[in-house]
Amino acid sequence: MTKKETKIPAKIEYIDELSQMIERALEPYHLSEKLSNHFMISAEEIFTNIASYGYKETDGQVEIRYHVEKIGDERIIYIQFIDQGIPYNPLEHPKPDFQVPFENRRVGGLGIHMVRELMDVVQYCYKDNSNILTIGKKI
Repeated sequence: MTKKETKIPAKIEYIDELSQMIERALEPYHLSEKLSNHFMISAEEIFTNIASYGYKETDGQVEIRYHVEKIGDERIIYIQFIDQGIPYNPLEHPKPDFQVPFENRRVGGLGIHMVRELMDVVQYCYKDNSNILTIGKKI
């Protein structure tokens, strides 16, 4: 996979377009169903959050970039989500406390927790008026 990028509207009705793009990007690597699902679940979770909360008063877009890096004998597929919505670092959200009864838990944070569990790399930065969330997985 060479470096590629695409932009799609940050609207939940474009989630199928996102899924198809991710599937096409992963296809050359013949990943296991489990590994492909890790990417799909994570990408859909991140996109849903951007579409739901990133742009309150305006319409926006999400730029998705993906590439592979070879590090020694390993390859890592990276997917970046870039948006100009409300600045928000999801990694600052506290990890869920599963010892607390469900009805007493804080709302939110389960999605990013799941992404952290499924991916090997989860990074966030805010640069040039953009939220940049990067996920990566060793293949």
